[in-house]
Amino acid sequence: MIRPVQSIFFWNLNLISVFRPIYGRLGNAGGYTKDFLQSPGGQYPAIDVALGRTGSQVASVEYRWPGGAEPEGIWRQSAVAGDTRGQLAWPTNQPPAPWRVGDPTTDSVVTVSGNPAHQTPSAADAVHSAIVASNVRPWLVAVKLADEGNILHLRVYLENPPAGQEDRALSTVPAALRTRIAALPSNQAGGVLEVGNRTTPRASELVAKIQSALTRDPNVLLVGPPGTGKTVALEDLRALYQAQIFFDPDLWEDAWNEGLQGTGRKVVSLVFHPSYTYENFVAGLVPASGGSGFSLQTQAGPLLSMAHWASSPGREGLIIIDEFNRAPAAAVFGDTIALLDTEKRVGNGNPGARIARPYPRQPMEVAQEFAQPGNVIIVPEQIALPRSLGIVAAMNSTDRSVAPLDAALRRRFAIINVPPDYEALARHWGASVPDLATAHTPTNPYSLDELKELALRLLLTINRRIEQLLGSDFLLGQALLWQVSGTDAGEFAVSLVRAFEERVLATLKLTFVDQDEALSAVLNVPMPPNLSPLGTWQQPSASMAGVASQRLVLNQLLSQGDWMDQITALSTILE
Repeated sequence: MIRPVQSIFFWNLNLISVFRPIYGRLGNAGGYTKDFLQSPGGQYPAIDVALGRTGSQVASVEYRWPGGAEPEGIWRQSAVAGDTRGQLAWPTNQPPAPWRVGDPTTDSVVTVSGNPAHQTPSAADAVHSAIVASNVRPWLVAVKLADEGNILHLRVYLENPPAGQEDRALSTVPAALRTRIAALPSNQAGGVLEVGNRTTPRASELVAKIQSALTRDPNVLLVGPPGTGKTVALEDLRALYQAQIFFDPDLWEDAWNEGLQGTGRKVVSLVFHPSYTYENFVAGLVPASGGSGFSLQTQAGPLLSMAHWASSPGREGLIIIDEFNRAPAAAVFGDTIALLDTEKRVGNGNPGARIARPYPRQPMEVAQEFAQPGNVIIVPEQIALPRSLGIVAAMNSTDRSVAPLDAALRRRFAIINVPPDYEALARHWGASVPDLATAHTPTNPYSLDELKELALRLLLTINRRIEQLLGSDFLLGQALLWQVSGTDAGEFAVSLVRAFEERVLATLKLTFVDQDEALSAVLNVPMPPNLSPLGTWQQPSASMAGVASQRLVLNQLLSQGDWMDQITALSTILE
């Protein structure tokens, strides 16, 4: 099945430094000593992003090709001090089969001709010399798809394929990849073409959950507190969905497609707001241009436009909606709610359900970009939603200023709860999520790693207390601390204190308006006569004692001594 590509990595097999590890280990001399392919500095960060490796981690990799796999690969950073390269490795003397030399006439997995059985470096070097002399100019290629885990699909392509190997010609790969290969310096081992990935994996796990849910249900709703990665996941999903290079991992020949030849995928992103209506989303009337006098004409909204476009074979559409519950969502969907259910969608042999479109007595057109093949832009009088049109929405669980989501609409969505992602924050810092059952015993002064642990403990502890008081809808998201950074303890500490004061405390004040006792419990600020560096209890004056109660006043942390004093103040939350 053809699927969107995230990244493509490639290496020049004409270089002896690439050939030797691919040929295999031949003792401890002659350069044939490695069980890994070296990744140069320009390629290394992109592989990290694609495979989700951070810090000193080692990522497991599965190498695949049509009819075979090597599941024991790994991706790691070079262990040599100062070496900025990565290592794409495999079990000893088991390089992935598609990349090895052999006899293409008897083994369909092999692309490059050569005897793979030599046991001496000089004989193996002769194989390499023959490959260079043949001028086939082979390139090793590893394809990372956008919608799966740490799997690399391996191929070899030849700039000048011999007769019978035209299906392995470099001319069959996308033009963008050929351009990138042609631009690679002759002395550089490998390069990368980044297609649908972002600069960081950010919400990769949540995106994977969404993609999995969409295979079962065309409507998916993300629900969680602010700052837990919902909007980030929607942005990443859009970037992946719009990838313009597609690849079929099950094929050797005709595996590539750019843009699905004008069919492919289309995505529309929306943000609901209190004034958003059915007329904005489904269909409405707008003033007509030209002519004399005043007139109205019908206008298809995003839902009908995308449904019209995605109804053609080979097309998939996606509507992304952020702030889903800030509009009266049930009213915005109106009668099209009846078309949302999986069993009501048209496609895969299912006739689905249809309703009369708005303003059926007037012609309705979609914009040219939503036309069906043959330039069909007229929306039929009976409308339906194709199974190939997905809707992914997100809403904040803490919003109490808007009406609760209509039950009839909510049950038509697969719900994904999005709690704070402590693991993502820990990976972002190159740290681990601490166990609150163990005591926090930092050194004096704090080290950088201990400050990262403190920050994670603070978020975990505060959220545990919030959940007991208000429930999980009001937990604090990891985004509140995402920008905390620093190359040493002092820099990280200042960044942490600033984020805590400007983001965490500010959010808690809004959450616990006129609930000083609850706020003090969350922050562990004791009642008088006990003291806390985080805040004090202000007693009412004598004249107000009969009507006013004591109030919690939080201190300005950034004005308290040096960073060690400020961190010490924050750590009292954990006591």
